[in-house]
Amino acid sequence: MINKCMQQIIKRYFWIAVLIGGMQASWGFALLGEFPQNLPNASIGFDEDSWQTAVIGYDLAYADSHIPGNPVFLGDIGGPKNIAEGFRRNEPVVYYVYDVSFSGFFGVDGETAVDNAFNIMNAVPAADHVNLSLYPDQAMFPNFTAQANFLTDLKSVTLHLLVEQMGLADPERFSWTLHDRADVFAPIPCPLGMAYTVVQRNYADLPTPINNIQYSAYINDILYTYFLVEDCTGPNPLAFTVPFSSNPNDLNYTAVAANNSEPFGFLLLDQSGTFPTPLSGGLQVGYFYTGLTRDDVAGLVYLYHTNNVNWEVPDPDSLTFLIVTDATQQAVFPSNGSTNSFGVNGAGFYTFDGTYGYGDYGWLIATSVTNSPAVLQALYPGLIIASSYSYVGYVTNYVFSQYFTNSGVGTTYPPPLILVTASNKVVSLQERYVTTFENVFPVNVSPTTTQKIFVTSITPNTGAPYPAPPVTNSTVRSLTLNTPSGYFFVLPLFQTNVCPLDFISRALTNVIAITNFLTSANTNIITPTNTSIFTSTAYEVGYFTNYQWIIHPVTCSETAAVPNQYQGIGKVQFQRVPDNDYDYQTGQFYNPITNYYNMVVFTNSQWQTIPFARIVTQPDILIDASDQGQPNTFIGTVNRNINFTPSPLFNRTIPPWALAGPGTINNAPNGSAAITQLTYDKIGASVWNGDLIELVNTTPFLGQYGSLPALAWASFDASTNAPELYPNGTSLQNLQNQLAITLAPSAAPNGNVGVSYSVHFNATGGGLVTPLTWTATGSPIVGGLYYGLPPGLNISSNGTISGTPTTPGTYDFVLTLQDSSLPAIVVNWNMTITIN
Repeated sequence: MINKCMQQIIKRYFWIAVLIGGMQASWGFALLGEFPQNLPNASIGFDEDSWQTAVIGYDLAYADSHIPGNPVFLGDIGGPKNIAEGFRRNEPVVYYVYDVSFSGFFGVDGETAVDNAFNIMNAVPAADHVNLSLYPDQAMFPNFTAQANFLTDLKSVTLHLLVEQMGLADPERFSWTLHDRADVFAPIPCPLGMAYTVVQRNYADLPTPINNIQYSAYINDILYTYFLVEDCTGPNPLAFTVPFSSNPNDLNYTAVAANNSEPFGFLLLDQSGTFPTPLSGGLQVGYFYTGLTRDDVAGLVYLYHTNNVNWEVPDPDSLTFLIVTDATQQAVFPSNGSTNSFGVNGAGFYTFDGTYGYGDYGWLIATSVTNSPAVLQALYPGLIIASSYSYVGYVTNYVFSQYFTNSGVGTTYPPPLILVTASNKVVSLQERYVTTFENVFPVNVSPTTTQKIFVTSITPNTGAPYPAPPVTNSTVRSLTLNTPSGYFFVLPLFQTNVCPLDFISRALTNVIAITNFLTSANTNIITPTNTSIFTSTAYEVGYFTNYQWIIHPVTCSETAAVPNQYQGIGKVQFQRVPDNDYDYQTGQFYNPITNYYNMVVFTNSQWQTIPFARIVTQPDILIDASDQGQPNTFIGTVNRNINFTPSPLFNRTIPPWALAGPGTINNAPNGSAAITQLTYDKIGASVWNGDLIELVNTTPFLGQYGSLPALAWASFDASTNAPELYPNGTSLQNLQNQLAITLAPSAAPNGNVGVSYSVHFNATGGGLVTPLTWTATGSPIVGGLYYGLPPGLNISSNGTISGTPTTPGTYDFVLTLQDSSLPAIVVNWNMTITIN
């Protein structure tokens, strides 16, 4: 112990002198990535970060010092990466849900607390538009009530987990970190015979002529130095660096990205050997985060800024839409003779070449009003309908008719014919449709349509010398209809994107007349010398201007996303999926979510914006809860995982070495069980007992009197409101009373069947006002377990449990004390009596 402490002191003050004379950097952040030993081919050992092993302070498991008020180290989820080798997300929306295991324990208020952590992340602007001066150097503050009662803030723990999920590692811990250790001075014993290589894995984004990111010893304007700890015992002695502020008045480990450095605080004891050093950092018990610090946001800006280009793999469920325009070729569109016809399948003017469609917009709209989606898609191949519904309404149809007549009396012979055109209004019921199209693009559309009515008749030439030939009369009348006109394109659809046409010029213009026969009439005039036939016909004529264009051929394809050089996505938004859209049994969404977004990629020697679509059938992040008090372990706080995908550019199987990054933090492929889970410990009310605690507590009894508070979830802030404990309904007052009031004895003794039993409880402290009233509650048998006092025992109001037990077993009950003050002080203790 003396050698270790001397080594710490010497190295600590040496590095303080070196660093104070160095050039200041104002901020710093660390990049998170996978440990090489966790890769599928880890046994090959070619990863350049293969030196990150547990014996020099990496890939450490969950640890706790068992000292109330100290942080809990969550364990390593990844290691620090070198410059340009960080991992990041590259999908703009991440979807999360709550499992019933979480909601059942933490309730709606717990969900709200976690939502608040997601809201803090969502409030950070896109990386290209962040103003770092708006963020503080410190965001962690105490709530003294929570601190006195050893409470852990649910929102703040979640906020740290989300910073990890975005790709940031602990900047303070890795500002100085051990790279190599070797016994180069043997046979000089450890530690004096050891030599160490210490590196920096904390960075500042500083513009320089060489690079825009440099190693840094600063985090949130605090300059860090370090000392080394060397444990020379055992077959795999542990050594690691402990960074700390060069100014003893600074608050260490201010970044939200800081994982609690409890293993160091636990292992590094002061000269008395009984208390941790002040070097432990990260979220403290009884403290809360108000938001992100400046350097947390600086790390996000570096990772997600659009000028940060990485070789990386897009989300495994994403599809990309590739558009290739052949500028060396020309083609005609529409390309076949059907351009001058009335279309296909009897539709109004429309032509379809197998990929693209082109036709009369007014005719399409008129047809869609009276035809179902199936009929429309048969008439217009390539048409995609987004939605359609029908209703029954009254319609008025006009039936036209013509006939010839004459007045007869008083006229010349033969009497002149008069043409009569009549229209009869017929009202009927009709099923009508309201249809929305997905891939119809109208062009040159007018809200009205002009049509013409042509009437041509052949009648006698009354008054002309006999015999006179018939006279042909033609009339034209224009009509303006409240229906749209113009033309439209049907383009092939990729999700909400379409494959475009690349027009060069307009080549031909043809006006097409579309004639609709309305009615006709005829009559015979018989004379002694001749029989004449007289007729009339009425037509409705509409017009459509048909164009042909010269285009560059375009090919489009929908393919799985491929690795490439992508810009940073700018911002990641966390979105909660409603509970009623998530099937807890299958882990799937009832209604898959399609997320559309663009990424900028460097391909074909140029930058291109590529559209992506990601169909999400399961949550990206599942928030659940479990009892983590397992055999041979200490209770945890949160278990979590992360999905690292290294860039395929760097082959990890070819010696001598392969880069350790960059890479992506991807969501698990749909259907995969390896989704990201944040599993919170729901062990409930609990305390710690054991030898390590007794060293601090100096209590020789392993009972409730000698216990220390364990994990207690709560929500609190800087207000004067009392903290809210979880599960919902847990009483903060009861917790405070338990801490202030001493119960003796702290546990009930065991008893035997048929043997008289008696124990008297007494309580002191906490301002209790006598007389005191004691009760014991519980259910007789639940699920084969015994609750309540053992059969044959009873409790008196003065706190004495007595009687003769009749049935063996272990019985749990709640011992309750109530004093005589107003309002009364009420305290509950969970107790157990075993009857042999």
